[in-house]
Amino acid sequence: MPASTPLLTWGPMGHPLTTIFTEGQYASVIVPAANAVNLPNGTTINVITATLPPGEWILSGEVWFNVTTGTPSIQQIAGSVSLVSASAPANPADNTSYNLQEPNQSRSAGTQVGFILPLSTLYVVVVAPTPYYLTAFATWTGTGAMAAYGKLAGRLLPQLSPAV
Repeated sequence: MPASTPLLTWGPMGHPLTTIFTEGQYASVIVPAANAVNLPNGTTINVITATLPPGEWILSGEVWFNVTTGTPSIQQIAGSVSLVSASAPANPADNTSYNLQEPNQSRSAGTQVGFILPLSTLYVVVVAPTPYYLTAFATWTGTGAMAAYGKLAGRLLPQLSPAV
């Protein structure tokens, strides 16, 4: 792999942002609260999409939730970094990070940050351009609406030369 590789589709909600990415370089995509994505009750959504070029990657992420209207009683919140778009993983895997919580708590609209879910760090080997997704999911009862935002970060690991 060359020392610099274009980083493809690394941006909030899949907006193209092509840069030259050097081995060892760190990059992150942050979707702030002001750009939070509407989170329908009981539906998994993509918060961030990043298509990684070939190489060895360290990925991590976190999903933040807030209440945008009403006073829902939040039953479940979940987030993941995975290869699967808008879906929760079915099983544990080396290339997937998942966090599910059942807070069973009420929150009011205007709550700056309702919940934050950190996601474990992943080591992934990418052989062809591959999309990874930061997803969010929530269920609640009562009236209200929620939104999700967060961060997906990665580092392209340097390629070591084989011993001669």
